[in-house]
Formats: sequence, structure tokens, C-alpha cells
Amino acid sequence: MFGGAVASIWAASGTLYVAWVAFSAPGLSPLEHARQVLAAMPFIAAVVVVLGVPLALVVDRFCRLRGWGPRRTAAAFAVLGALAGLILWAALGRDPLFLWPAVVAAPVARTAAEPLARQRWALGVLTAVCGGLVCATTLMWIAG
Repeated sequence: MFGGAVASIWAASGTLYVAWVAFSAPGLSPLEHARQVLAAMPFIAAVVVVLGVPLALVVDRFCRLRGWGPRRTAAAFAVLGALAGLILWAALGRDPLFLWPAVVAAPVARTAAEPLARQRWALGVLTAVCGGLVCATTLMWIAG
């Protein structure tokens, strides 16, 4: 599940970047969009840990009890992502920008969780970079 959480943070960040570039402010430079995603990473990580991981554990258990294969499990996680995205959409001012990262991140996280668990070096690198970015951005928020 740890690999899924890390993959989810990366997928949500990447989707948020694409959504900002395509929909939110197309006139800004790609570097400015990247700065916005970096500033949002502590929020993304908190949502994944607080909302995503508990819901993912329940859905994963449900899928395993039913004996579902990888495709049905990924579909169930896509529904989970849509539900989490709708919760964020309703809680954060009905901005569709908050819906898409959750929809993309949930099935990507479930699909990537087991391969990342087998590839310890990849999981370690992704975790270190993700943790470093989240900590650095949190410190920038605190410093003002």
C-alpha cells in the first residue's frame, strides 16, 4: 500500500500540472505551473494519506474478498477516485481542477503498488524525491 500512496501522490501531481496547463491558466509558463504544483504537494500528500489510503484499504479488501482480477480492481479504484474527487470537489469550492487528479491517481496507484513493492530501488527513489519535495514545500509555507 505504501507504493500505491507514493504512486498516487505522483499521479495526482502530474494530473494537476496537466490540468493547470490545459484549463486553469494557459497563458502562464510551464515553470509557473510547476511552481503551483510544488506548492500544492503538501496538500496532495495530506489528501492521499488522510482520504485516499483508508478508502483504498477498504476497496482493496473488498476486491480481494470477491476474487476480482487486476482489471476489475483497477475499475473499482477508478470509481473510488471519482468518489474521492467528488468529495474534494464539493469540499473545495466546486472547482473541477480538484476532481481529475483523484480520478487519475486512484487506479494508477493500485496498478503501480505491487510492481513498486517488488522494485525496492524505484520505490525508494520515488519516496525520497516525493518526501523531499513535500518537506521543502511545507517549510516554504511555514517560512512564509
